[in-house]
Order: sequence, then C-alpha cells, then structure tokens
Amino acid sequence: MDYKEQICSFDNLWEAYKEVSHGKKYNQEFQKFQFNLEENLIELQNELIWGTYTVSPTVSFFIHEPKLRLITRPVIRDRIVHHALIRVVKNEFEKVFNPRSYACREGKGQLAVCNELSHMQRQAINMFGFHFGVVEIDIKSYFATIDHRVLLFFLGEVFHHDKFIMSLFNQIVAAVDEGLPIGFLTSQYEANLIGTIADYLLDNLSLKYQLFHIRYMDDYRIYCKDKKTAKAILQEIDDLFSEKLIQRLSPKKTKYHLFQGKDLFCGYNVAPHHLEAKIATVKRAERRLNKKIREYENGKISASMLDISAKNLLAYLSHTTISSNELAETCIQLADKTS
Repeated sequence: MDYKEQICSFDNLWEAYKEVSHGKKYNQEFQKFQFNLEENLIELQNELIWGTYTVSPTVSFFIHEPKLRLITRPVIRDRIVHHALIRVVKNEFEKVFNPRSYACREGKGQLAVCNELSHMQRQAINMFGFHFGVVEIDIKSYFATIDHRVLLFFLGEVFHHDKFIMSLFNQIVAAVDEGLPIGFLTSQYEANLIGTIADYLLDNLSLKYQLFHIRYMDDYRIYCKDKKTAKAILQEIDDLFSEKLIQRLSPKKTKYHLFQGKDLFCGYNVAPHHLEAKIATVKRAERRLNKKIREYENGKISASMLDISAKNLLAYLSHTTISSNELAETCIQLADKTS
C-alpha cells in the first residue's frame, strides 16, 4: 500500500476538509481558510509531498464537565492532515485492535460495551456462581501519561516503519511534550493502540487465570473466580502495565471486590439482564439540555440543535429499565421545552 500517495491525494485532502469543517460555517478560522480553499489545500498537499509540512502551535483550554480536562486544539491545516491520515490508515488500526476494545470505534461505543458487559456477567455467573470476583481498572491520567517512545514503537510495528507514515506520526506526537492531546483525532487511535497492547496482556493472563475482560478506552472490567483471584490478577496487571507500557493504575479508581448484582460502567448501572440509568448521568444531561434551552431562547442556537440534545437524552433513557409510561412522560416534557 502506498500510504503517501493516498494521504496526499487532493481528493483525500478535500474529503478531510469537509469532515473538519462540518458545523463550522460561522467559525472565523474556517471562513479565512475557505476564502482561498483550493489554493490552501494545494499548498498543504505540496508540503506533504515534498516533506516540508510542519505542525503549527496549538491552542489549549480547559473544560469542566463531567470533570476537569485540558483540551488541545490544532489549527485547521493540522486538523485536515489528521483526518487525511486517519481516513487512509484507520483500517490498519482496526486490523490490530482487540475485539474487547469498544471506545471510538464504528459499530461499538458505550451502549454496546454495556450490553456486552451484561452478557459477560451472565457468563461469569454460569462459570463462577453469583458472587464472583470483579477487578476495576482505570489508568491514572491516561492520555497525559502515554509514553511517546512506547507509542512510536508500536506504531512502527503496525505500519512496518513506513517512512512517510512515521514522519507524520512523529510530528503529531511531538506536538505536545508529554502524553497525547485530547482534541486530536489521531489521539483516539493512538490511545486505543496502547489499550490494545494491554488487552493482549490480559489475554495472556487468561491462560493462567479463568477470566473475562472488556475495555472502554482506559476503563477495564475483569471478572474472575473470587476475590482472592481478583487480588492476584490486579497485582500482576499493575506490574505488567508498569513494565510494558510505563503506565500507573489510578489508586482511587482501581479496586477489586465481589460482584453485588450490578456494575457501574460507562454511564449505566449494568446488571445481568438489564441496564439502569445512572442518576448523575441523567442530571448532567438535563443540565446540558436546560443550558441549550436558554441558548435557544436567547437566539444563540437553532431549534434543531435543541431538538438533538433532547433526543440524545431520550435515546439514553430508552435503553434503561425506566418504564414506558415514564419515558412517554419525559418525551412530552421535552417536546414542550423544544416547541
């Protein structure tokens, strides 16, 4: 496969631009770039072809919901390169991603991982009985602590050390001094690649212990025979992650215990035969919706954007054990707010 030819093609850069510019009609940076769109894309294409492309300085800011996060935003030229790169290589990533990885992948996501976790609970009950061991793993500051050398080594293995691909990834990874920036499209795939290495380490552990495991980015669930086994597995994982990936487990969110009938994961309370709505998730969604209502009343957003927020909350609730009457009442209330 000639990665360079595919990534640098004008058609690929054009499609990448369309992806990046979606919903940015009134953004001044995009308006400025669009004013000489064809010339700007050709200039970017030539820089990539002749090896003169360099990453521009980024803009960083904090968001506070659901928790404090530092977001790093690349300029439009770099975003186009990120999308052009991923458009060509995402299938190569998918070939190596572990089936137990559910974050930032087409056809997967939070609902899919929770449904699979529910199935995994039933499997564990059949094998170990109702009170089986649970290991909850979370990586401390996952994106911010991914080691560049480890990441670039595994990227080189995936892409057979292709010079053009590795030159781009080296520049993108070096855009920040440490870890991966939240806000780069490439970071999702790179972080999932490191997670996939962890998945395969857990697959190897399954040769020693009977276990089931699943992952949503840096959140893991492992089900095993009992609490004693869970403790032993957690110790081995701590050692493996530290040695192989140079990553530390979060002391607050990493723990082991016996299964108590349900498991809080990815915004749902997951039980063997159903999902329950997490109160904090519903309240957060309602706060966002009320904010959108105020923005709509002040003329800052359109009715369609408000309607999307309402439908997102309804979609979340529709997969839980909330009764049909309660859901219908919620629909009526949201319809009243968005009318």
